[in-house]
Amino acid sequence: MKSESGEHRDYISLKSFIKTLVLIGLFCVLCGSVFSLTKKYIGVRRSIKHGKEAQIKLEEKKAKLQAETALLATPLGTEIVLRDKYRLVKPNEGMVIITAPIEAPVQVPKSRMVRFWDMIVGIFH
Repeated sequence: MKSESGEHRDYISLKSFIKTLVLIGLFCVLCGSVFSLTKKYIGVRRSIKHGKEAQIKLEEKKAKLQAETALLATPLGTEIVLRDKYRLVKPNEGMVIITAPIEAPVQVPKSRMVRFWDMIVGIFH
């Protein structure tokens, strides 16, 4: 009878060991799944944030374009565009164009050696 209880204990411990391994395996799979889902969730949240920022920028751009379109629909807006973009003026009207001042080129004084050489070349020329 002792041998039967010893075998029974070995069988129970083997069965417990297998159950423990299966549970550890399931736990590892579960942890991996949770990690993967967390990673995807963070990516989705980041994508949503970028999408909202882009939406705000597009709404601002849309409002600006609507304001420009409303201005262009008026005669004053059309005149502004024609004057700016195409440089058109009304008959008997003058136009003043302001540019950056033109600077004279800077004269660098010649060295003594260059002046001496120019003098010698000038004599024989």
